[in-house]
Amino acid sequence: MNAQIAQGVYHLNYGNDPEMGMMFAWSNSYDKSMRFKCAIGAYVFVCSNGIVSGDMGSWGRKHTGSAAEETQEAILLQIDNADVYYNQLVLDKENMKQIILKPKNSARDNGRLFLEHKLINVEQLSIVKNELHTPSYKYEGDSDSLWCLYNHITHALKTSHPKSWLDQQRMIHWFLTNEYQISNSIVGLTESITPVPVVTNQLTIEDAIKEAEQGG
Repeated sequence: MNAQIAQGVYHLNYGNDPEMGMMFAWSNSYDKSMRFKCAIGAYVFVCSNGIVSGDMGSWGRKHTGSAAEETQEAILLQIDNADVYYNQLVLDKENMKQIILKPKNSARDNGRLFLEHKLINVEQLSIVKNELHTPSYKYEGDSDSLWCLYNHITHALKTSHPKSWLDQQRMIHWFLTNEYQISNSIVGLTESITPVPVVTNQLTIEDAIKEAEQGG
């Protein structure tokens, strides 16, 4: 991307959860090819996997003028609701631990993320497959739980380009919490997944997001 995309991820000392801390992440472009995006999320201590909720309010802005003011407003909105977003993610984590998956469920979910929703690419699908057989980290809870599968997926997202990472994070979180009807009592989720062209490598993910932004 010719060094035109910048990203920052900060791990914050907040909360008393023994497994997760708070995270603040942002991404922006120098060439105005993407929106400024920022989000309060969480990170898993054992692996530094990022977690971002599917609903983050006015989390992004287009480059249309008044950039400094609108960027500051977006950041302040996230900070003002930081405890709400973080507590929701802790609740989601505990609910995911209670859901035990059969191998066919894991295969179905990964297949849908790859084929139907185009939220992971071939490389990431392969990483998830390897993690299911030989995990790089030991996560809390049953190894067949939705929580462990989720972490295998977010581990694979470490290979994502900064331009697509936040989009993949939030939509995958929404997909799994919606698919398994996990109650979002703190933050109301109203996302829907818009299919994009078939993804076979990282570049097509970026192109798909660029197309969506230009049409938004």
